[in-house]
Amino acid sequence: MHPHIPVRDLWWDAPQGTADLLVFEALQRLKGYGAAMATFGTAPLAKDGVDRISTHDHPVIERALRLASRRLSTFYNFQGLRRFKSKFAASWWESEYALVQHGVLVPSRVAQALLRAIVPGGLKQLLARRTIRSIRR
Repeated sequence: MHPHIPVRDLWWDAPQGTADLLVFEALQRLKGYGAAMATFGTAPLAKDGVDRISTHDHPVIERALRLASRRLSTFYNFQGLRRFKSKFAASWWESEYALVQHGVLVPSRVAQALLRAIVPGGLKQLLARRTIRSIRR
């Protein structure tokens, strides 16, 4: 790394495809070390893979998920993350679910845990990303 260029400038000025190459190389290294499997973690609201709990049988849930995806995409790039992960031709996609009992409020610590599963930095990081994205535009 050049001592006079801040790391953040190197990241933003990286040539297109740099992230893809880094992920590919990391996967190759893992394979070389004998890893049998690697995961990219969750891709919230993605519709890839086998859906064990069909929302097609529950039109209200299907509409709610579509609405959540559209409304929350201002804060989180659901489709972009899904597209990025799909470039690497996963062997399979596995659905993940969060179940909440009907009529029961979700405790704030559970809501925070769900948010951190999507954005490890939590709400602050989510809002910071949104602010940076809107400044760039």
